[in-house]
Amino acid sequence: MVGIIDGGATGAHLALVSADQRLLASMEVTQGVCAGPERTLQAYIDAMNSMISGLKTPLPLVKVVIGLPARIDTDTSLPVRPTIMPGWDAFPVAGVLEDAWGADVLVENDVNLRCVGEACWGPVEWLPILAIKVGTGIGAGLIDKYGHIYHGYRGAAGEIGHMPARGASPDLVCTCGAVGCVEANASIHAMLVKLSREASSDSVRRGMTLPELLENVRNQDRATMEVVADAADTLGDAVAVLCNVLNPRRVMITCALSEVTDDYLARIRSEVYKKARPLASREVIIGYSPLGSNVGVAGGIALALDDGLSILARRALQNPWNG
Repeated sequence: MVGIIDGGATGAHLALVSADQRLLASMEVTQGVCAGPERTLQAYIDAMNSMISGLKTPLPLVKVVIGLPARIDTDTSLPVRPTIMPGWDAFPVAGVLEDAWGADVLVENDVNLRCVGEACWGPVEWLPILAIKVGTGIGAGLIDKYGHIYHGYRGAAGEIGHMPARGASPDLVCTCGAVGCVEANASIHAMLVKLSREASSDSVRRGMTLPELLENVRNQDRATMEVVADAADTLGDAVAVLCNVLNPRRVMITCALSEVTDDYLARIRSEVYKKARPLASREVIIGYSPLGSNVGVAGGIALALDDGLSILARRALQNPWNG
């Protein structure tokens, strides 16, 4: 049996999968990585043990894949100075989980998991795939046309949140300490900060939460939609640069806004089609993930069952959410 942990800033999606790829159990955990590694990993361990004990026939974990919103050094499997994860730098994540279950543990970047999930679910014509996650931060993952995760030299590839943003607000300091980053201007956190600063009505107040943001978008609140549009334009500009540099066939975006609006995606597409070069934009498809919140777990399953295979080989594996 394999365990999948798709960890994020505000929560995690956990799953247990059999060797023949049957989804045995899944659970949402509200513990986010911002609480620090010891507390967060213990919450994951407790939740996973609870799912295991709830099975009719509990089985031992032989492999665990954990995705984290951090760049993972491919030589050491350790997180490296993640900007939204205080206390996680060089923390031995794999060692803690191996001690808990005696299982082989694979630590991967969370967006790379999503990219693997997209590549395994979709047709081979989707490759190369660029996956972008917009949440508390912004990150990217890339599967090349041969079906391999592009990690770069040591795992730092995909840090698009810290690219300079054109027309960035000069007073928004990013979590990395710089000014003018895409993440500081286009993440969900950035949208909430802007709305809280500009609070001027009953619909937009200081200390706005994500559920309130989504409700305002559903109701087409004018101030909220302007902030969302600005964020989409900023991200779209960055995606256009990525299309010019990487030339993906498909760009998949995972974001809480996908639940409530298509306007956000339309703005991103518009910027890409306006600013990317003709050959880079001619056939690129930009959309929300068809697997939704399951995409990271789907990618984790593929990596857990055989992390020596390319994505092209993994696509032959059954996907629990496919069809």
